[in-house]
Order: sequence, then structure tokens, then C-alpha cells
Amino acid sequence: MKQLIPMDEFGVFGDSKDVARASSLLVARMFEKRHDNVLADIKNLDCSVEFNHLNFQEIDYRDDRGRKQPAVAMSRDGFMFLVMGYRGKKAAVVEEPDDV
Repeated sequence: MKQLIPMDEFGVFGDSKDVARASSLLVARMFEKRHDNVLADIKNLDCSVEFNHLNFQEIDYRDDRGRKQPAVAMSRDGFMFLVMGYRGKKAAVVEEPDDV
């Protein structure tokens, strides 16, 4: 996925159409989950194929050792759909902005 605005250290970036995206790495960090478990959660979401294609895209990143690893870039809608299923204190603070 081409990035108009490069991914920052938090896993947020702007894609080639200037759409804000978040990476699965950000979700793992925010919710203190293992990244492989977040990837499995995304794979197992109960959503339509169309929603999946529009809101989740496979990307790669380089880990601390320079190895290419899989990740997922997601739209705001994809992010919200994923994290709505999470529970606990971390999930309780995620909310939609008022101006959307």
C-alpha cells in the first residue's frame, strides 16, 4: 500500500488517497495484545467480503531484526469494527469522535 503520509511510530499513516489508516501493530500496542492474535482477530471478523476489502488491507513492515512481517492496514471503520469486540479498560476508552 502506497503511503502519502508515512507511517509514524504509533502505526498511523495516510494512504495514497490521503485516507487515514491505522496498522494492526497499533491495535496490538493499544490493547496490549500479541500482534499475531490481532491478525487472527481480523481474519476471524464476521463481516462481509466487501466490507473486508474496503477496510482491511494486508501490508508488510520490518521488525526489529529487519525481517519483513505481515500486518494489516485498516480504515477508521475497520478499526472500530475490530475493537468493538474487545473488552476491558483499554476498550472502554475507545469512542467515536463527535464530528464524524
